[in-house]
Amino acid sequence: MRSLSALHGLSEEDAERIGRQKIALQHQKSLEGQQASLRTGGGGGGGAWSSLEGPGAGAYDGGDDDVDAGGVGELGVGGLCSKRYFFAAVLALGTTSGFALSAVNCISAFTAVIFDKTSVVSVPLGNCLFALAQWLVILVGIAWFYGAYGRRPLLIASAAGCAVGHACLSTGYALGTDDGSNGFGSFLVLLGPLVFIASVSVGEGSVSWVYAVEVLPTHLRALGLSLANFLFWLITWALNQFFQTLLDNLGDSGTFLLFAAISASTCLFFSVALVETRGRSLEEISVLISPQRRGDGGGGGGDGSGGGGGVRTRVPSQEL
Repeated sequence: MRSLSALHGLSEEDAERIGRQKIALQHQKSLEGQQASLRTGGGGGGGAWSSLEGPGAGAYDGGDDDVDAGGVGELGVGGLCSKRYFFAAVLALGTTSGFALSAVNCISAFTAVIFDKTSVVSVPLGNCLFALAQWLVILVGIAWFYGAYGRRPLLIASAAGCAVGHACLSTGYALGTDDGSNGFGSFLVLLGPLVFIASVSVGEGSVSWVYAVEVLPTHLRALGLSLANFLFWLITWALNQFFQTLLDNLGDSGTFLLFAAISASTCLFFSVALVETRGRSLEEISVLISPQRRGDGGGGGGDGSGGGGGVRTRVPSQEL
């Protein structure tokens, strides 16, 4: 008996290819029907999702794909301010704004003025020590503690170190740095910027932006980072603009005492609010910081039937 492919004038390869295409088309139609049933039939049941995604998919909670009852996602500033993502926005904007409030640009811009008031080193040598402290800490961080320690302890240590650096400057200026005073005040004025720039390089100067990326949900990450960058440069501009005014009104010691208090407040915020993200995937971080609210999904049994009225979840497209 002649084969069916021979009767139709087809080679065995062509017949097998056509058969696979028919099976794929039938599978695609079945998936489309299941997706349509999931959209219209409600049902937050895990069984329907498992039938589309395979074993274990019933645990899927929607992640960043949640949409409201009208099918419109939580996007824009409204999404950042929503109950689900507000904490993530606070963490992202708080870490980067804390970095700006450390007055890193003010210190960097006025190093020559600061070192000019100390009798311990010359201005060129002071600037070299300032740059060397930053480079050494970054190199040690790359070789060691960036991989050994989490984001939270590095940011806390960084803010605490900034407070210590500012406190050294404030105390040094209070003791006096002229030739007639004791040399301890001049030493503290030299030590303060070095401690400060090393501390900034440990965490706030590098880890804060990484942390902001990790805690923000995928669909709001670009907007959140844009707002963080805007706030960072707004705060930086304001501090640079009014730094001399602060010096004129509060004096050198009072100005750096104020910055020490701000850095200490930043350290407190980091200690209370920050959630450790090291060693976690972005999906785990999202569940930890921005968990899906209860009641977002409709009820329903394990077979996917029943339920409804909850937030619908988009079904990923299937590739065959």
